[in-house]
Amino acid sequence: MIWDGWLRQMIGKALTRLRRRQTDPERIVEESNATASIPLEGQSQATSAIQRRSAAAPSMMHASEEGAAVQNAPPRDATFIAVIVSGRVLHKSPLALKLFANMYLAGTIIFGGGPVVIPLLREYVVQPGWVSPRDFLLGLAVIQAFPGPNFNFGTYLGALALLHSPHPTILGAILGYIGIFLPGITLAVGVQSIWRILRTKPAIVSLLRGINATAVGLIFTAVYRLWQIGYLTPDASGGKSLALEPWWVVVTALAYAETAWFGFPPAVAILLGAVLGLCWYGAVGR
Repeated sequence: MIWDGWLRQMIGKALTRLRRRQTDPERIVEESNATASIPLEGQSQATSAIQRRSAAAPSMMHASEEGAAVQNAPPRDATFIAVIVSGRVLHKSPLALKLFANMYLAGTIIFGGGPVVIPLLREYVVQPGWVSPRDFLLGLAVIQAFPGPNFNFGTYLGALALLHSPHPTILGAILGYIGIFLPGITLAVGVQSIWRILRTKPAIVSLLRGINATAVGLIFTAVYRLWQIGYLTPDASGGKSLALEPWWVVVTALAYAETAWFGFPPAVAILLGAVLGLCWYGAVGR
């Protein structure tokens, strides 16, 4: 995957630059000799030919970049199919392979930012019974209190998924981390060679605007689903709706007002939410 998606491309570009350095001095000498030996009319024609050749060079470079991206697409697709099929079709596949396949699938189909991945990860690790709903929500609270992308949550879930298996938990953390980050890295490396061309096309720009608008809707959906399971109680370890207790509605509204209207840093809002949670515990005792 690394060879097909990045290393081969870098080596090819380095070899191309080396060949240009070796051939350009000879070409310059030949063109200067030819220009000196032809009359004035011929020199103008030669100059125009060189200009046409220089103008055609960027288009040839773009064509080579497009060809490289097309060549890298089949290995990426083949890797995706192999990982998903091995994790889904094989009935006796090990837990570590299933975990990696689920994280790889989550990292592949997610679009719209970090909050969107949370409900999907819950479906991929809680529904199979690898992680309890309570541990999932507690880990989510810890992840939100620390900086960094929500994809780091995959490392925490990977370690918990292998907690009761013969494999060490560090293996689950590594598999979760690689599985959820690898698809995005591979896609970015594969597309960056033709991104300069794609972003100049009006149709592609309009397509991305529509995708971004859809991503906003997905984020709102993810926030609503988290709202429905964000309240932990001893009787409901899977979580209940925050709307069942008015106090948590006040805490949510206060956090929104602090960051959106008054410009509080997110870390300050999280600390204030923790203090309000302790106030609830001191008043209610649960």
